[in-house]
Amino acid sequence: MKAYFTTPRMFTSLLTESRNEFKSLTANKTSIYTPNLSHGVTWQRTSSRPNRPWESIFLDSNIKDWILNDCQEFLKESEFYLRRGIPYRRGYLCFGVAGSGKSSMIGALAARLNLDIYLVNLGGKSLDDDKLQELLQACPGKCLLLMEDIDCAFTTKKPQEEEEVHRQQDAIPPALANAIKNGQLPKSARQSREGITLSGLLNALDGVASSEGRLLFCTTNWKDRIDVALSRPGRCDIWIEFKHATKSQAKLLFEYFYRSDPDSKDTGKEGEKLFKEDVSSLAEEFSSHIPEDEISVSALQGYLMRYKRQPELAVENVRSWVENGCGQGPTPLLHDGKVDLKVIGNTVGNDTEKAKVKVSGVNVNSHMDEEKGEDLVHGA
Repeated sequence: MKAYFTTPRMFTSLLTESRNEFKSLTANKTSIYTPNLSHGVTWQRTSSRPNRPWESIFLDSNIKDWILNDCQEFLKESEFYLRRGIPYRRGYLCFGVAGSGKSSMIGALAARLNLDIYLVNLGGKSLDDDKLQELLQACPGKCLLLMEDIDCAFTTKKPQEEEEVHRQQDAIPPALANAIKNGQLPKSARQSREGITLSGLLNALDGVASSEGRLLFCTTNWKDRIDVALSRPGRCDIWIEFKHATKSQAKLLFEYFYRSDPDSKDTGKEGEKLFKEDVSSLAEEFSSHIPEDEISVSALQGYLMRYKRQPELAVENVRSWVENGCGQGPTPLLHDGKVDLKVIGNTVGNDTEKAKVKVSGVNVNSHMDEEKGEDLVHGA
């Protein structure tokens, strides 16, 4: 940068001020970067979100502490890896049922470690092995690289899909078919048809040109679809299982959800203050109605959101909620100039059974709409 009619100090001052302004805007936030493949292969900052407290993650305390300590130890030991000629990489595979808190844990961990998240969707149509390799080379030395639903790279075609592929190949002109057979197509053309391959993914993760110093986190709901090759050191060194909520997790979630916060309105019946021992007692009763390893953490959180400032009512209705299948609803349904409450998607239990529940202190009755097959809840 050159200055002809002024001193460079003006530019350095402007750049410093811009940098400080950016830092203030992103303070206490985690920046999310995603691939930009429209002009070359680069990363772009697409969003930022408030840091999620590490205390809001409800895993077994031993596992939770171990994960945090392992990541912190890795980030401090670049010299250890360098002196021994070991690639400075660490990877984790989070697997288990949907809604068990995999993505939430990763987001909170990134905030705790003050790392930005670089998110890759392996199922993206424009992504192939070469572009994935370039993306991972472009990752900064200190970041959290997240590959959600990594099983996309391990998915095999179903028999009917194979038949469709063969049918399409039969329609290819002979000259083009010979070029494909003899490997005469440009590599980019072949890759555009293949997308991400298993070998391409593994090479990108631990190839010679792969970036170092980053933490890799992969997630999947389907452990049985993951190739064991992913467990090699430098790829996914640690595998972490996520399950449905335990009674202990349900209790911790309740206590955290209704904890006393001096900066906001206190929770409690009719605005009364709840002391820590009151919340703990209610949490104990709440968790006693939660079956072990059957309900997801996200479902429990969704249930508590219906009673944001009514912990007593949450405890009063939880047994009925569990017995009737842990449905999401009742959900406000606006139609025909009126507001109804609709029960949506019970996962277990008898949908046809009549039930009576309390929502925000209002008694409502549910009945099955036999013609539409919907369970509608109308105000009493």
